[in-house]
Amino acid sequence: MFRALLLAAGLSLGYTAAAAQNAGPYLAGRAAQIDDDFAASARYLAEAYRRDPSNLPVMEALIGAYVSLGRFDRAEAVASDLVAAHGTSQVAALALVVQEAASGNWADLMDDLDNGISVGPLFDGLARGWALVAEDRVEEALTAFDSLSDDGTGNVAAYGIYYRALAEASLGRFEDAAATFEGAGDLSLTRRGLRARVEILSQLGRNEEALALLDEQMGDALDATIDTTRAALEAGETLAFTIAPTPR
Repeated sequence: MFRALLLAAGLSLGYTAAAAQNAGPYLAGRAAQIDDDFAASARYLAEAYRRDPSNLPVMEALIGAYVSLGRFDRAEAVASDLVAAHGTSQVAALALVVQEAASGNWADLMDDLDNGISVGPLFDGLARGWALVAEDRVEEALTAFDSLSDDGTGNVAAYGIYYRALAEASLGRFEDAAATFEGAGDLSLTRRGLRARVEILSQLGRNEEALALLDEQMGDALDATIDTTRAALEAGETLAFTIAPTPR
């Protein structure tokens, strides 16, 4: 069995002498990943990477472990090496884009997207829209979100509408954000999306509508956060917009 695993690891690693020597930590890292033990996975895969720093599958697996731990700083460093080695990987692209956003490097983020770094069409479009908001290129940003709504398939239209509304709200354009939601008709919202719409209505002094929306969407399925939101609305308080207050 172990020989078979070594052979499988050798194939996935490009089977060289270095890969065979590296199979132990690589296999241990992947096994830990399967068990959702990402801290152990990162340790093993970092050792595999140290032994064979040009191995693209090892890099990608290590990036995935770091991303799962929320260590985008470490993930970015490995992702940069992977890109420099002419590797392509969605998880590496994710690490680069997220860290650039976290650091406020919006121009670099858009340059990377322009140069072919890609997590996927939907993610790329949303990331570009928020980067444009951060760069104060608001109309271009709204056009970017709209382009997702008009992709010709209808499969991602809701995302474009939703994120356009969030972007408008983050800019303090709450009337526009409310109108975007209302113009979408029967837009199915997640719990987070519902909170965003409720907060936008509250910012406009429309607490009664916000309460009615909660009743319609949540019914009796409340939790501590929604209970607190409802109590604040009933008390006439203005809810802060917390869902996406900044592009970051």
